Amino acid sequence: MTNHVKLLLNGETSGHLDRFLELIQTSTRFECVVAFARMSGWASIAVPLTAALKRGLHVRFTAGLSFCYTEPAVLQALIKLKQKHDNLQVYIGDTPETFHPKLYAFGNGSNGTVIVGSANLTSGGFTVNYEASVEIDDVGGKLMAEIVDHVDSLIEGKVLQEVTPFLIDDYARKFEINRIHQAVARRRTAKAIARTEVDTDTLQAVLNVLRDDKTENGFDAMVALRKERRRQANLAMQRLIGTPPSTRDAFIAGYEDLIRHFSSGGLQRGKTRIANNYRHFLAALNEAQELKHASPGTAYTVLADYFDDVIGAGVNILTEILLAINSKRFANMNKNAVAGMARANVTRFPERPLKTNVDAELYAEYCEEADRLREQLSLRDFIELDTLFNHLYWN
Repeated sequence: MTNHVKLLLNGETSGHLDRFLELIQTSTRFECVVAFARMSGWASIAVPLTAALKRGLHVRFTAGLSFCYTEPAVLQALIKLKQKHDNLQVYIGDTPETFHPKLYAFGNGSNGTVIVGSANLTSGGFTVNYEASVEIDDVGGKLMAEIVDHVDSLIEGKVLQEVTPFLIDDYARKFEINRIHQAVARRRTAKAIARTEVDTDTLQAVLNVLRDDKTENGFDAMVALRKERRRQANLAMQRLIGTPPSTRDAFIAGYEDLIRHFSSGGLQRGKTRIANNYRHFLAALNEAQELKHASPGTAYTVLADYFDDVIGAGVNILTEILLAINSKRFANMNKNAVAGMARANVTRFPERPLKTNVDAELYAEYCEEADRLREQLSLRDFIELDTLFNHLYWN
């Protein structure tokens, strides 16, 4: 015999809740494992679930506490119900890793129905959200047995804990603290979105968190790594200039040695095209050594003149070179950095800087704006600013 599978969606006339209420009336066992549960969802099932418990339905209810989304009131209601019904077990998943399943398994003798998908135990998940689940006719009960074994193993491995009043009280305190901070964050976010002037609050908040982190993922460690890479990039440039490669393949090897110390993504993709006119690229590197104290506009103009004839050498590699040469004068300009500026409401620069949309005048304006942000954030140079921008982009 094969299991029948169908799609379960929320609609105007039916949804996850309707199917849940149908199945709860005819089942003898119910495994509920959800990422989070809220009172809006609990209110819709509390009465029929209580009636089912009275007639003997065995229920094991598991809710995750990740991100403090589960409301303590649901756990309090469940533990109160458990005091009256020995056939109800209540567990929580409170782990460093996100507890994220949405699984409803109904058993009736040797057969059953399993619903697995995106719907959490909330009114939105059950009725109005755009959710998608699959409903599986569990012929023979094999799937239910696997689910039971899986939950058993999580309990044995201490991933899940049986709910106690003490655990609920402890979680309720965390939930309330999180609720307050989320409300404050929402208000700050709304204000930041509404602002049109330059606003460094978001950048400063992220920077503060990074500075407090004293691990290898913290700001000081990331900056130290970036500064070492800048040193190595300059050494790689000196090698390319001091002993110019005489073949295309030799240039590619030297170019790869250079760009591995840069932070911009996608530089590898242009190497073969750059190699087609590598002598112009080498001439640009040689000229760049004389630009340490030039203005950003002048430095950009000089390198851009060389790079006009070098297909594949764009704004990202050009400004990476300038940043490596003088990190107090030249800012890196790539999509990561532009996105970081946008967090401060500086949005007049192209999201994807290209030779066709960035000229010397715009780059000079970009460096001027970057320097203002650097000063407001009390950063020492553009390496530190670029470190912050890069973290924001990838996180």
